[in-house]
Amino acid sequence: MPHDQRARPDQQARPGRHVLLIGPTGFIGSAVVRALAGRPDIELSVLVRGPVRIPDTRQLLGDLTRPDSLIGSCQGIDTLVHAASYVGPDLEQCTAVNDRGTTALLREAARAEVRRVIYISTAAVYGQGPHRNVEPEHLVPAPLSPASRTRLAAEDTVRAAGGVVLRPHLIYGVGDRWFVPELVKLLRLLRGLQDTEQVKLSTIAVDDLAGVLAGLVTRADALPPGTILHANHPTPTVLRTMIDTLVRNIDLPWTNRHTSGEQAHKEIRANEASERHLARICTDHWYTSKRIWRLADHDPGPGFAETFPRYAPWYRTELSNRS
Repeated sequence: MPHDQRARPDQQARPGRHVLLIGPTGFIGSAVVRALAGRPDIELSVLVRGPVRIPDTRQLLGDLTRPDSLIGSCQGIDTLVHAASYVGPDLEQCTAVNDRGTTALLREAARAEVRRVIYISTAAVYGQGPHRNVEPEHLVPAPLSPASRTRLAAEDTVRAAGGVVLRPHLIYGVGDRWFVPELVKLLRLLRGLQDTEQVKLSTIAVDDLAGVLAGLVTRADALPPGTILHANHPTPTVLRTMIDTLVRNIDLPWTNRHTSGEQAHKEIRANEASERHLARICTDHWYTSKRIWRLADHDPGPGFAETFPRYAPWYRTELSNRS
């Protein structure tokens, strides 16, 4: 595919449903490409910061931190899928990408009269739990990190423009370098946790998230402007089931010794690991997620225990490279 040095306002899309994906090389964006590229009913354009080969896509060069590079990027687009976020600790970078970048992008979408916008955010905007079987309208966001605070600001911009926001919680699959790797790190340090049979967590495979999003792309007219949807498997994963699945599939040592919450936090502090991650894993974070599957007319399929094994070879390689 040829690369445009800048999206030109006079570019015309071919007939059909034209989707522009922001963040196609990221963890979630790569899965969205797999779900949409090559479909006969979708013409897929992607915004990239530099030349990269992504088959079956039309590629535009642009950078969320450079508003001038976005000029014309949304011309001829029917649906804008925004899957690009900076999730590191740097406040200025979070603001530049997540907040100001989204504002600049939505300005271009409004100028081009894009019909629908879907933004992939995070349930981390809710902050610490416990959260149990709740809909978005019953929770008040309380973000704790610069990434979560600026992604919430991006949500506000998207919703004000009539867009739709998706809030997944724990996402796993090829490209996951946070959720499962950090959980494995914690478990290797602790070798045991308390009340793992009681804790319930919302999870979703990255390819299932991309699949349900693809369903929304073709049915987005049914979504009221400003809608927020939890985007997880409708059945939460019990922490003990999650740990047992990891033990079976990635050779995780697990002695299952009894470790109190106080002792676990002390061990984590001694090893300079993230207490916030421990709290997120060991406290209920269960978000009602049935509505999105119905709206997308998409089958969620099996849950974590049945789905994780297909990603286990990738995780074994990734974890081996880290050790």
